[in-house]
Amino acid sequence: MVKCRKCGEEKLEAEFYNAAKDRRCKVCSRARARAYAAAHVGKRVEYNRKWIAANRAKAAGYQREWRKKNPGESREIWTKSQRKHARKYRTVAETMLGRALERGEHVHHVNCVNSDNRPENLFVCSRNAHARAHGSLWRLVKSLMEAGHVLFDRGTGVYRLGTPG
Repeated sequence: MVKCRKCGEEKLEAEFYNAAKDRRCKVCSRARARAYAAAHVGKRVEYNRKWIAANRAKAAGYQREWRKKNPGESREIWTKSQRKHARKYRTVAETMLGRALERGEHVHHVNCVNSDNRPENLFVCSRNAHARAHGSLWRLVKSLMEAGHVLFDRGTGVYRLGTPG
C-alpha cells in the first residue's frame, strides 16, 4: 500500500502512475492536470509551445516551421502534420519554385548540411535522381579513400584528410 501525498488515502501501487516518483494517485494526478489546463486557458502558453516545437532543430539537423494550408495550393488532401509543421527546406524549395512540391519530388542538400536551407544549397529532383546524387557522393568518397586522400583514424574513430602515398 502507498499513501497519496495529495489526498492522503492509502491505495494499491497499481492506482498510481509512478508511485516511486510522484506519490500522487491517478485521481489526484488527473485533477491536477485539469486544474492546470483551466488556469492557462486564453494565455499564450499553447502558442509558445507550438512555436518552440516548430522551430527546434531536429536530431537529423532538419528544421521545422509552422505552416498552414494556403487556399490556392494544389494539394487537396493534407495530413495533420502537413497542416501544422513542415520541414523548412521544403517550404524554401516551394518558394523557390513558386509552387507546391509535387508528390514524389525530393529536395537534396547539395553541401550535405541538413540545416543549411539557402536556396542555392537546395536541389529539387525525383527520388531516383536523389538516390543517384547520394550514390555518386559515396562512390567519390570511396575512390578518395582508395587513393589515400581520406583516411580513417582507428584511434579516434573519425575520418580525416590524408596525403596519398
